[in-house]
Amino acid sequence: LASTIEGRVMELKGVLESDPDNADARLALAETSLAVGDAQSAEKELHRALAAGLRRVQSGHRGGRYTPEEGDIAMAVS
Repeated sequence: LASTIEGRVMELKGVLESDPDNADARLALAETSLAVGDAQSAEKELHRALAAGLRRVQSGHRGGRYTPEEGDIAMAVS
């Protein structure tokens, strides 16, 4: 499992090297960071995803939605 997650992180970082404004890759990296318990990195990447144009996040855990004007950014992927 750890090697799969590490591979996923490396893949996403590779995408972001060539396309730093890829909001979907930033969101995927945020979700992956959160999955391994790194909430600080998850929040940082979610901020970057929103800055890159991400408008809505569908939460996999709570089924909720988040838009920047609705509240706590950390709730979007938790």
